[in-house]
Amino acid sequence: MPSKLLPAFDLSEPAQLKQTISRALRCYLDDGCVLLKNVFDVQFMLRLQQEFNEHYQVYFKPDDFPDALTVGDKRTMITVEVKSQFNSEYFYANPNILKMMVSLLGRNHIMGSMGAVVSLPGSEDQHVHRDHQNIYHSARFYPRKEHPLTASPPYAITVVIPLVPINEATGCTRVWPGSHLSAIRPKEVKKENSADFITELGDCLLMDYRLIHHGKANNSHIVRPIMYNIYNSAWFRDVVNYKNQKPLVISDDEFNQVPEQHRYLFEWSRQQ
Repeated sequence: MPSKLLPAFDLSEPAQLKQTISRALRCYLDDGCVLLKNVFDVQFMLRLQQEFNEHYQVYFKPDDFPDALTVGDKRTMITVEVKSQFNSEYFYANPNILKMMVSLLGRNHIMGSMGAVVSLPGSEDQHVHRDHQNIYHSARFYPRKEHPLTASPPYAITVVIPLVPINEATGCTRVWPGSHLSAIRPKEVKKENSADFITELGDCLLMDYRLIHHGKANNSHIVRPIMYNIYNSAWFRDVVNYKNQKPLVISDDEFNQVPEQHRYLFEWSRQQ
């Protein structure tokens, strides 16, 4: 077992919201991850769950799909089209999430991807990994021993949004806080330095793209889909994880339904 669970910040108290977000931001910068409670309404999450199950159940089986990426034993990463319930500003432009994205990435940020990872019953522990190498530690930019870690701002942040409760049975996400600012390799981390992400519907996890983590085994009898929205600095593109599929899919009709003030999140994908 890991030494701790992730500290949680409850966003359900309006009177304390500003202070809570400020504390959560400090935690994120230190740890590269932060658990936010009560971000989304539970009924909204149940509607997302129902729509996801209706439209993406083809992926609820172990297989190699031409339009998805296998990311472990009985685990598939798919791109979720921005439409219907998923084309909701409450989902992709949740005001509290966007406040944090502006603070962490600046106003010139985009939505780099909308997708999900489906973990099937009986799936084993995922390999320990980073979603993307730390580009600031690349030898092309700095010798590793000389690079100032304080000059390593985030350039991509994953907002992990479970569609089912996440616990020891369904398979929590295990993270290594602080590893986003470390040159340590995934195979070198120690279990006692990890923390677990356990949640109910409506909660979410902000996770730096450089953070070391892995999904735990799904020992339940249900499919465990976890949605994710990835926000990027405008200059960054993930060319590593999307060789089988597009990172973002939104039609012209759906784009036209996006409120004008939020279209900047998706405009980049229409220029590809």
